[in-house]
Amino acid sequence: MAGIHTVFGALWRDRSGISSTEYAMLTAVVALVVVVAIGQLSGTVSGTMDRAAGCLDGTLTPSSCK
Repeated sequence: MAGIHTVFGALWRDRSGISSTEYAMLTAVVALVVVVAIGQLSGTVSGTMDRAAGCLDGTLTPSSCK
């Protein structure tokens, strides 16, 4: 992790202008963060939707639907 911190620190201090390579790296990092976030949230959202469906169709008890 220190290597990533060093690379991004060097890029942050570089004032010579952003090159297409740096744009590509930034895009890749943003895409990675989005993919990880979606992966983490998909299970939670799926569970919530399943629970809501169970409450609506009556397969869950009313006390568990609060």
